[in-house]
Amino acid sequence: MTSSIDPSKPEHINPQTLDVRNNFLHAKNEILALQAVIGTVVGPTGPAGTNGAAGAAGPTGPAGTNGAAGPTGPAGTNGAAGPTGPAGTNGTNGTNGAAGTNGTNGAAGTNGTNGATGPTGPAGTFSFAGQIAFPAVQNPSADPNTLDDYEEGSWTPTVGGTSTYLVQYGEYVKIGLLVYISMRILISSVGTGSGYIIQGLPFINSSNTFASGLSIGTFNLLSMSVVSLFAYAQSSSDQIILQHIAFSGNSAQINSLLNNGTSISISGNYYRH
Repeated sequence: MTSSIDPSKPEHINPQTLDVRNNFLHAKNEILALQAVIGTVVGPTGPAGTNGAAGAAGPTGPAGTNGAAGPTGPAGTNGAAGPTGPAGTNGTNGTNGAAGTNGTNGAAGTNGTNGATGPTGPAGTFSFAGQIAFPAVQNPSADPNTLDDYEEGSWTPTVGGTSTYLVQYGEYVKIGLLVYISMRILISSVGTGSGYIIQGLPFINSSNTFASGLSIGTFNLLSMSVVSLFAYAQSSSDQIILQHIAFSGNSAQINSLLNNGTSISISGNYYRH
Protein backbone atom coordinates (compact mmCIF):
# COMPACT_ATOMS: atom_id res chain seq x y z
CA MET A 1 0.00 0.00 0.00
CA THR A 2 1.46 3.51 -0.96
CA SER A 3 0.64 7.01 0.25
CA SER A 4 0.43 10.24 -1.69
CA ILE A 5 1.82 12.13 1.28
CA ASP A 6 5.56 12.58 1.21
CA PRO A 7 6.83 13.25 4.68
CA SER A 8 10.15 14.53 3.37
CA LYS A 9 8.64 17.67 2.00
CA PRO A 10 7.87 20.20 4.57
CA GLU A 11 4.54 21.77 4.36
CA HIS A 12 2.82 24.41 6.20
CA ILE A 13 -0.11 22.64 7.69
CA ASN A 14 -2.32 23.33 10.61
CA PRO A 15 -1.97 21.26 13.73
CA GLN A 16 -5.20 19.37 13.16
CA THR A 17 -4.08 18.20 9.74
CA LEU A 18 -0.76 17.22 11.26
CA ASP A 19 -2.54 14.97 13.81
CA VAL A 20 -4.40 13.24 11.03
CA ARG A 21 -1.21 12.68 9.16
CA ASN A 22 0.57 11.31 12.14
CA ASN A 23 -2.28 8.94 12.87
CA PHE A 24 -2.21 7.76 9.28
CA LEU A 25 1.50 7.10 9.42
CA HIS A 26 1.13 5.27 12.65
CA ALA A 27 -1.56 3.04 11.16
CA LYS A 28 0.62 2.43 8.11
CA ASN A 29 3.50 1.28 10.23
CA GLU A 30 1.27 -1.15 12.12
CA ILE A 31 0.02 -2.60 8.85
CA LEU A 32 3.60 -3.08 7.57
CA ALA A 33 4.60 -4.74 10.79
CA LEU A 34 1.59 -7.06 10.56
CA GLN A 35 2.48 -7.98 6.96
CA ALA A 36 6.00 -8.85 8.08
CA VAL A 37 4.57 -11.25 10.63
CA ILE A 38 2.07 -12.89 8.26
CA GLY A 39 4.45 -12.84 5.34
CA THR A 40 1.96 -11.72 2.82
CA VAL A 41 -1.31 -10.10 2.55
CA VAL A 42 -4.17 -12.67 2.37
CA GLY A 43 -5.95 -12.25 -0.90
CA PRO A 44 -9.48 -13.29 -1.68
CA THR A 45 -10.24 -17.04 -1.91
CA GLY A 46 -9.69 -18.39 -5.38
CA PRO A 47 -12.04 -20.73 -7.19
CA ALA A 48 -12.18 -24.38 -5.98
CA GLY A 49 -9.75 -26.76 -7.62
CA THR A 50 -10.79 -29.92 -9.45
CA ASN A 51 -11.25 -33.08 -7.38
CA GLY A 52 -8.28 -35.34 -7.03
CA ALA A 53 -8.33 -39.01 -8.04
CA ALA A 54 -10.53 -41.27 -5.84
CA GLY A 55 -8.71 -43.05 -3.06
CA ALA A 56 -8.74 -46.80 -2.59
CA ALA A 57 -11.99 -48.31 -1.22
CA GLY A 58 -12.06 -48.62 2.54
CA PRO A 59 -12.92 -51.88 4.31
CA THR A 60 -16.62 -53.05 4.23
CA GLY A 61 -18.60 -51.79 7.19
CA PRO A 62 -20.67 -54.12 9.44
CA ALA A 63 -23.99 -55.43 8.04
CA GLY A 64 -27.01 -53.24 8.76
CA THR A 65 -30.05 -54.50 10.69
CA ASN A 66 -32.86 -56.24 8.74
CA GLY A 67 -35.62 -54.02 7.49
CA ALA A 68 -39.29 -54.66 8.38
CA ALA A 69 -40.91 -57.67 6.66
CA GLY A 70 -42.64 -56.79 3.43
CA PRO A 71 -46.34 -57.60 2.85
CA THR A 72 -47.30 -61.24 2.10
CA GLY A 73 -47.53 -61.91 -1.57
CA PRO A 74 -50.68 -63.42 -3.12
CA ALA A 75 -51.29 -67.15 -2.60
CA GLY A 76 -49.98 -69.35 -5.31
CA THR A 77 -52.31 -71.57 -7.31
CA ASN A 78 -53.03 -75.06 -5.95
CA GLY A 79 -50.98 -77.82 -7.33
CA ALA A 80 -52.60 -80.74 -9.12
CA ALA A 81 -54.40 -83.25 -6.86
CA GLY A 82 -52.34 -86.27 -5.95
CA PRO A 83 -53.62 -89.78 -6.58
CA THR A 84 -56.20 -91.24 -4.16
CA GLY A 85 -54.60 -93.34 -1.45
CA PRO A 86 -55.81 -96.84 -0.61
CA ALA A 87 -59.01 -97.15 1.46
CA GLY A 88 -58.46 -97.33 5.20
CA THR A 89 -59.80 -100.14 7.35
CA ASN A 90 -63.30 -99.71 8.84
CA GLY A 91 -63.43 -98.39 12.39
CA THR A 92 -65.30 -100.17 15.17
CA ASN A 93 -69.04 -99.52 15.42
CA GLY A 94 -70.02 -96.67 17.76
CA THR A 95 -72.45 -97.20 20.63
CA ASN A 96 -76.13 -96.48 19.97
CA GLY A 97 -77.34 -93.02 20.93
CA ALA A 98 -79.98 -92.52 23.61
CA ALA A 99 -83.54 -93.20 22.49
CA GLY A 100 -85.38 -90.08 21.35
CA THR A 101 -88.44 -88.84 23.20
CA ASN A 102 -91.82 -89.98 21.95
CA GLY A 103 -93.52 -87.67 19.53
CA THR A 104 -96.82 -86.06 20.49
CA ASN A 105 -100.02 -87.86 19.56
CA GLY A 106 -101.64 -86.81 16.38
CA ALA A 107 -104.99 -85.05 16.48
CA ALA A 108 -108.01 -87.28 16.97
CA GLY A 109 -109.74 -88.21 13.77
CA THR A 110 -113.25 -86.99 13.12
CA ASN A 111 -116.13 -89.26 14.11
CA GLY A 112 -117.62 -91.38 11.40
CA THR A 113 -121.24 -90.92 10.45
CA ASN A 114 -123.81 -92.94 12.33
CA GLY A 115 -125.08 -96.06 10.69
CA ALA A 116 -128.71 -96.42 9.74
CA THR A 117 -131.12 -97.18 12.59
CA GLY A 118 -131.88 -100.86 12.82
CA PRO A 119 -135.38 -102.20 13.09
CA THR A 120 -137.12 -102.10 16.48
CA GLY A 121 -136.88 -105.43 18.24
CA PRO A 122 -139.67 -107.06 20.15
CA ALA A 123 -140.61 -105.70 23.57
CA GLY A 124 -138.81 -107.37 26.43
CA THR A 125 -136.84 -106.80 29.63
CA PHE A 126 -133.60 -104.80 29.76
CA SER A 127 -130.60 -106.61 31.19
CA PHE A 128 -127.03 -105.39 31.82
CA ALA A 129 -123.85 -106.46 33.59
CA GLY A 130 -124.66 -104.76 36.92
CA GLN A 131 -123.42 -101.18 36.31
CA ILE A 132 -124.49 -98.08 34.40
CA ALA A 133 -121.68 -95.49 34.22
CA PHE A 134 -122.29 -91.74 33.88
CA PRO A 135 -119.50 -89.22 33.13
CA ALA A 136 -118.11 -87.08 35.97
CA VAL A 137 -119.22 -83.99 34.05
CA GLN A 138 -122.85 -84.13 33.03
CA ASN A 139 -123.67 -84.51 29.34
CA PRO A 140 -127.09 -82.83 29.42
CA SER A 141 -129.93 -83.90 27.14
CA ALA A 142 -132.93 -81.85 26.06
CA ASP A 143 -135.01 -85.02 25.77
CA PRO A 144 -137.29 -85.24 28.86
CA ASN A 145 -137.28 -89.04 28.53
CA THR A 146 -133.48 -89.33 28.69
CA LEU A 147 -131.68 -89.86 32.01
CA ASP A 148 -128.45 -87.86 31.67
CA ASP A 149 -127.12 -87.53 35.24
CA TYR A 150 -126.44 -89.67 38.30
CA GLU A 151 -124.16 -89.06 41.27
CA GLU A 152 -123.59 -90.21 44.84
CA GLY A 153 -121.61 -88.29 47.45
CA SER A 154 -121.36 -86.67 50.87
CA TRP A 155 -121.84 -83.14 52.21
CA THR A 156 -121.21 -81.29 55.47
CA PRO A 157 -124.20 -79.73 57.26
CA THR A 158 -123.38 -76.71 59.45
CA VAL A 159 -125.13 -73.88 61.31
CA GLY A 160 -122.22 -71.57 60.43
CA GLY A 161 -120.34 -69.11 62.61
CA THR A 162 -117.98 -70.51 65.24
CA SER A 163 -120.07 -73.62 65.92
CA THR A 164 -118.38 -76.96 66.76
CA TYR A 165 -119.74 -80.51 66.54
CA LEU A 166 -119.50 -83.99 67.99
CA VAL A 167 -121.28 -85.44 64.92
CA GLN A 168 -121.49 -83.73 61.51
CA TYR A 169 -122.42 -85.90 58.53
CA GLY A 170 -124.47 -85.77 55.33
CA GLU A 171 -124.89 -87.85 52.17
CA TYR A 172 -126.83 -87.52 48.91
CA VAL A 173 -127.94 -89.28 45.74
CA LYS A 174 -128.60 -87.18 42.61
CA ILE A 175 -130.73 -88.70 39.83
CA GLY A 176 -131.32 -86.23 37.03
CA LEU A 177 -132.79 -83.12 38.70
CA LEU A 178 -133.94 -84.96 41.84
CA VAL A 179 -131.64 -84.87 44.87
CA TYR A 180 -132.18 -87.12 47.90
CA ILE A 181 -130.37 -86.05 51.08
CA SER A 182 -129.95 -87.27 54.64
CA MET A 183 -128.02 -85.66 57.50
CA ARG A 184 -127.33 -85.64 61.22
CA ILE A 185 -125.58 -83.18 63.49
CA LEU A 186 -124.79 -83.22 67.22
CA ILE A 187 -123.77 -79.71 68.23
CA SER A 188 -121.03 -79.29 70.83
CA SER A 189 -121.17 -75.47 70.85
CA VAL A 190 -123.44 -73.21 68.80
CA GLY A 191 -121.11 -70.23 69.23
CA THR A 192 -122.09 -67.54 66.70
CA GLY A 193 -123.96 -70.05 64.53
CA SER A 194 -127.65 -69.89 63.57
CA GLY A 195 -130.39 -71.31 65.83
CA TYR A 196 -132.72 -72.34 62.98
CA ILE A 197 -130.74 -72.52 59.67
CA ILE A 198 -128.68 -75.53 58.59
CA GLN A 199 -126.67 -74.82 55.44
CA GLY A 200 -124.38 -76.72 53.07
CA LEU A 201 -126.82 -78.68 50.85
CA PRO A 202 -124.84 -80.36 48.02
CA PHE A 203 -126.83 -78.52 45.28
CA ILE A 204 -128.81 -75.26 45.18
CA ASN A 205 -132.56 -75.83 45.49
CA SER A 206 -134.58 -74.97 42.39
CA SER A 207 -136.01 -71.47 42.09
CA ASN A 208 -139.19 -72.93 40.58
CA THR A 209 -140.39 -74.17 43.98
CA PHE A 210 -140.86 -71.97 47.03
CA ALA A 211 -139.77 -74.70 49.43
CA SER A 212 -139.29 -78.45 49.38
CA GLY A 213 -140.53 -80.14 52.55
CA LEU A 214 -138.13 -82.49 54.36
CA SER A 215 -138.71 -85.03 57.12
CA ILE A 216 -137.43 -84.72 60.69
CA GLY A 217 -136.13 -88.06 61.86
CA THR A 218 -135.11 -87.39 65.47
CA PHE A 219 -134.26 -84.35 67.59
CA ASN A 220 -133.11 -83.82 71.14
CA LEU A 221 -132.31 -80.97 73.53
CA LEU A 222 -133.85 -78.08 71.60
CA SER A 223 -133.69 -74.68 73.27
CA MET A 224 -137.48 -74.69 73.76
CA SER A 225 -140.44 -77.12 73.94
CA VAL A 226 -142.43 -77.63 70.72
CA VAL A 227 -145.50 -79.59 69.64
CA SER A 228 -144.32 -80.10 66.05
CA LEU A 229 -141.03 -79.53 64.22
CA PHE A 230 -140.73 -79.00 60.43
CA ALA A 231 -137.87 -78.56 57.94
CA TYR A 232 -137.76 -77.45 54.32
CA ALA A 233 -135.13 -76.69 51.63
CA GLN A 234 -135.18 -72.95 50.95
CA SER A 235 -135.78 -71.94 47.31
CA SER A 236 -132.65 -70.84 45.34
CA SER A 237 -130.26 -71.57 48.23
CA ASP A 238 -128.36 -74.36 49.95
CA GLN A 239 -130.15 -73.88 53.30
CA ILE A 240 -132.56 -75.96 55.40
CA ILE A 241 -134.95 -73.85 57.47
CA LEU A 242 -136.42 -75.16 60.77
CA GLN A 243 -140.00 -74.24 61.86
CA HIS A 244 -142.06 -75.33 64.83
CA ILE A 245 -145.52 -75.08 66.46
CA ALA A 246 -145.64 -74.24 70.15
CA PHE A 247 -148.22 -75.62 72.63
CA SER A 248 -150.58 -72.69 72.29
CA GLY A 249 -149.94 -71.93 68.60
CA ASN A 250 -151.87 -72.88 65.51
CA SER A 251 -149.25 -71.88 62.84
CA ALA A 252 -145.60 -72.60 62.17
CA GLN A 253 -143.08 -70.20 63.69
CA ILE A 254 -139.37 -69.54 63.24
CA ASN A 255 -137.36 -69.23 66.45
CA SER A 256 -133.87 -70.14 67.59
CA LEU A 257 -134.13 -73.85 68.43
CA LEU A 258 -130.59 -75.18 68.12
CA ASN A 259 -128.50 -75.07 71.26
CA ASN A 260 -125.37 -76.54 72.81
CA GLY A 261 -125.95 -80.31 72.90
CA THR A 262 -128.81 -80.29 70.31
CA SER A 263 -128.94 -83.26 67.95
CA ILE A 264 -131.19 -83.53 64.88
CA SER A 265 -131.50 -85.79 61.84
CA ILE A 266 -133.25 -84.79 58.59
CA SER A 267 -133.89 -86.55 55.25
CA GLY A 268 -135.91 -85.93 52.12
CA ASN A 269 -135.57 -84.79 48.54
CA TYR A 270 -135.71 -81.60 46.50
CA TYR A 271 -135.17 -80.49 42.92
CA ARG A 272 -131.79 -78.96 42.20
CA HIS A 273 -131.39 -75.66 40.38
